Amino acid sequence: MSHGPGNFSIENCWRTMVARRCPWSWLLFPLLWLLSVPWWLVVWASHHMYRLGMKNSRKAVLPVVSVGNISVGGTGKTTTCMYLARELGQSGLVAGIVLRGYGRRSRGALLVSDGREIVATAEQAGDEAWLLAKQLPECPVAVAKRREAAVKLIAEGTEAQIVLLDDGFQYYRMARDVDLVLLDAYTASGSDWLFPAGLLREPYSYLSRASDIWITHSDIASEQQLARVEKIAHRYAPGISVVITSHALDRLTTWDGEAVGIEVLSEWPVVATAGIGNPEAFFSHVAKLAGRPVSELVFADHHDYSSADWDTIAASAADCEHTVVVTTPKDAVKMPDPPAGLNVYVMHPTLDVQAGHTAMADLLRRICALARSAPASAREVLQ
Repeated sequence: MSHGPGNFSIENCWRTMVARRCPWSWLLFPLLWLLSVPWWLVVWASHHMYRLGMKNSRKAVLPVVSVGNISVGGTGKTTTCMYLARELGQSGLVAGIVLRGYGRRSRGALLVSDGREIVATAEQAGDEAWLLAKQLPECPVAVAKRREAAVKLIAEGTEAQIVLLDDGFQYYRMARDVDLVLLDAYTASGSDWLFPAGLLREPYSYLSRASDIWITHSDIASEQQLARVEKIAHRYAPGISVVITSHALDRLTTWDGEAVGIEVLSEWPVVATAGIGNPEAFFSHVAKLAGRPVSELVFADHHDYSSADWDTIAASAADCEHTVVVTTPKDAVKMPDPPAGLNVYVMHPTLDVQAGHTAMADLLRRICALARSAPASAREVLQ
């Protein structure tokens, strides 16, 4: 593993520290713990205001399936939304997808795709929404800070029967019909503290709100890591069946979108680069496919790439002849075209269910039942 200039950012240093991957982590832990106290007070207040009825969650005009997590990014929400949308599509249903639109250069509720064509630019939509619209051309996609406004846009202007809410577990303002929570098996146990002392947005006890739990990245986690996360799920969400998934390779493409064989990762030295919530999981996946360690180049989550970043990436790839660069689809949609002579590949992941197939099938049946009851009631609300 090697590190380059792109690796330095406050976010990357913080993630390294809370995962206890540097010897001086514990020196700053007391300060981070103190900073987590006001965060806990905000989380506690928000949770109990809705729990005690001081505030009420608003019902959306379409049924809502939240795909969320309890930690800070990187559990595979986007990949899971793609998986569910495709599974529902095979059942003849149209699922819309709603996101906040982090990092977008637009305001208000915005329809990104109407299920027939993309109607907004990548800059207007944000990287995640643009990626979903591009990868799922048959699925409407909308973004808004007030997600209920985005649901209304989809209900008014598309054929969607149900909405997948990307990153909705902490969005108390809007009621959800299904609360699917993702737990990342590939997470260091030392990071089980509230932000910023750890990676948790909420205490594990708040998993009691979940209707379904999936564990992701089981393929790159050790047996001990997987067992630890399974124990957390069963302890804090008793009675809920757990689905265990892995991130499999859907396809590897050139920068121009041409599919190539996975052997290119084992034939040549590899530089893996990413600016996502959990780059370590991506790097581990690339290394597993390559069959050996790879060089790693980290950018901040939602990094706004420029042509100068290709100089950093190219410098990292210059150590060996015929080095190839591998990145994620979420990064690729924001990157300008690479310089000539640099071999860049995009690794497209998909979800693979390892255990809990009965629970998975039950969830899909429940979602289908919700979706098929939606059209009449949704249109009646809007009229």
